[in-house]
Amino acid sequence: MSRAQEALREMARADPDLAAKLVLVSLPVAAKRIHGEVTYDLTVEGWGTYRVSKHNGTASVEERPERSDMDRPEPGVDFTMAMDARTLAQMA
Repeated sequence: MSRAQEALREMARADPDLAAKLVLVSLPVAAKRIHGEVTYDLTVEGWGTYRVSKHNGTASVEERPERSDMDRPEPGVDFTMAMDARTLAQMA
């Protein structure tokens, strides 16, 4: 585990909301590392849903209203994930 990962995990324990915000702002950079094309919805409970897309080498994150029905992705969405802020931060 890198120092950055260790720091983020410690931040997730101490201030999960701050750690989750850091993860969210880094999603476009992280999405660029995905091979191929993908679109997914990430719902952070109480915060909203973030549509992450990578197409033609360009990554984007679009904030959307929080989705309540995560069992059925919208057309064009490959998969969905839902979690609280602490879990998001711990996954990073």
